Amino acid sequence: MYGSPSSPAQPVQHDGQSLPPDDDYPVAPDGAIGRVISSASNRTRSGWKPMGAQEKALFVIFPLLVFLLGGIVGLVAGQEGVRAVAMQGLPQVMELETPIMVLVGLAGAVVPSVVLIAGMWLLRKARVSWVGTDGAQLWEKGLFGSKSTVLRFSEAGWLTTERVRQYVNGNYSGTRYNFTWWSPQRAKVFVLGGSFRETGLALFGKDLPPAGHDPIRFAEAAERAWSRHKIARLDQEIRTTGVATFQHGSTTLRLGRGFVEVATGGKSERIERAQIASATIQQGVIVLKRQGATEGWFSSEGVYKLPVSGMPDFMVFVMLFEDLLGLRFS
Repeated sequence: MYGSPSSPAQPVQHDGQSLPPDDDYPVAPDGAIGRVISSASNRTRSGWKPMGAQEKALFVIFPLLVFLLGGIVGLVAGQEGVRAVAMQGLPQVMELETPIMVLVGLAGAVVPSVVLIAGMWLLRKARVSWVGTDGAQLWEKGLFGSKSTVLRFSEAGWLTTERVRQYVNGNYSGTRYNFTWWSPQRAKVFVLGGSFRETGLALFGKDLPPAGHDPIRFAEAAERAWSRHKIARLDQEIRTTGVATFQHGSTTLRLGRGFVEVATGGKSERIERAQIASATIQQGVIVLKRQGATEGWFSSEGVYKLPVSGMPDFMVFVMLFEDLLGLRFS
């Protein structure tokens, strides 16, 4: 189906584990992504790799729902059909009402479920991904052809990330994620989204860490490579202007050697390292507190809060903050 696989230049998956020797790479990476750091494929030369937890759930939940709904519809249709025939002058068919209902119900449950599973299997996409020093690439091949999408770091301005843990009746059901790279003109240039299951959150059962070929691993590896690239850019900005600038909504953050400036609402304040009492990340919110800060229900002074979700280059900000100020987030 894929011809001779092309071996990647490096032996590492996106999760840092060794690359399986029988992974299938039907195409070579685009040279625009630079030296390849990591890669992954969801196929081997002999077939598909095991599904992730979320993909397995889809292959179970959807067919099960169709099985139950189809069975109910089949039972009702069988019963109505028998009664319609009886009313046409064949009352003796009523003696077979129960077995006919069961047979039609089974057919209504099994046939659509099998068709759905077959369709889902046929529509699965072979997926190969690479992360390089200068970009990332995703290649997919489905029933209707192949598509390759390339992210060139030089064409992106910043990255926003979002992770949302989802619960059903108090039980963890998965984490939805979205990694979006934006151009300097605020247009989306590369988007990686999906869902996976984190370990240690489910009330029942035990989730295993996502496999090396799981799409979340690709997104995380691309974020790490982008962060190194962006930090190199900001290093030049710091050498030129003395600060690295981050814009988050109406708030501007400037990081310099030993200080941070916070500008919002037309006001700007510079906080020296010695003036910072604490730097924490609490429930998805960055919290910076000055020495002697007061915090109340309706007003606070010397306390700065920024939501992590949607913050441009959050990982880069954390890394530079800890390096330039010598203070780690807790």
